[in-house]
Amino acid sequence: MILRNMIYKVALLIMIITSSIMMLFPIYWLIKGSFEPDTDLIKMPPYFIPIHFVTYAYSYVIKDLRFLIYVRNSLFVAFSTIAISIPISLLGGYSLARFNYPGKRFITNFALFSYTIPQILLVIPFYQLLVSIKLYNSLFGLIIAHALYATPFCLLLLASFIETIPKEIEESALIDGASVLQVIFRIILPLSLPGIATAAIYTFLLSWNDFAFALVIITSDKIQTVPLAINRIFSGEEAWWGPLLASSTIATIPVLIIFLIFERYLVSGLTLGAVKR
Repeated sequence: MILRNMIYKVALLIMIITSSIMMLFPIYWLIKGSFEPDTDLIKMPPYFIPIHFVTYAYSYVIKDLRFLIYVRNSLFVAFSTIAISIPISLLGGYSLARFNYPGKRFITNFALFSYTIPQILLVIPFYQLLVSIKLYNSLFGLIIAHALYATPFCLLLLASFIETIPKEIEESALIDGASVLQVIFRIILPLSLPGIATAAIYTFLLSWNDFAFALVIITSDKIQTVPLAINRIFSGEEAWWGPLLASSTIATIPVLIIFLIFERYLVSGLTLGAVKR
């Protein structure tokens, strides 16, 4: 029995180490390649440990391509999308979780149905909508597109999370004279922070990584986002691997910071909010 437990623990440890190496190796290869000259990147067999260390790729990306401007644009779009979609999703999720009214089931099913439609099919309708309201080729138009696309998922996620909060807490506050809005912002909001963090991270990643909407909506060079800027590094015949890897490394930094800050909320949000609707 003791031998069996030891074998199980060793096998589990090997699996964990192997999985960690498989997940972290692409990140290592990305960072390593960003500090190597292009001649070393294409050598066969490849070098797993850098031989030459250079920083010209980062200098080119930051100074010549003005990549930090595109990072600023993407951060503005992502956080603005969060500021729009999360309050709407919180109020809508509370409505779905706590009230019964005609059309509630239709709203839930429609929110689920919206994610069965491929994103690429929605690009042209969003383009026509933004042209009609004169927000084409603007960051605000891109924010609207991202918020409309992210809200249905966040709505269902927060509705499921709010269902795990005991109703007795709200009933006590209502008996004491609190209004529904006071209950939402003073009780539901603090208790829903893990779910809100999960929805916010999802919205941030959706906005940060979006290429299809940005490609169609944004045409001006000054307001392009990170995915469009990285795409510009490719030419018709070749790719500049050094700048490509350097810009990709820079693009992962905000995402990594967000995950490190909200990691504990993300884990609890994904588990406590996992309620079948």
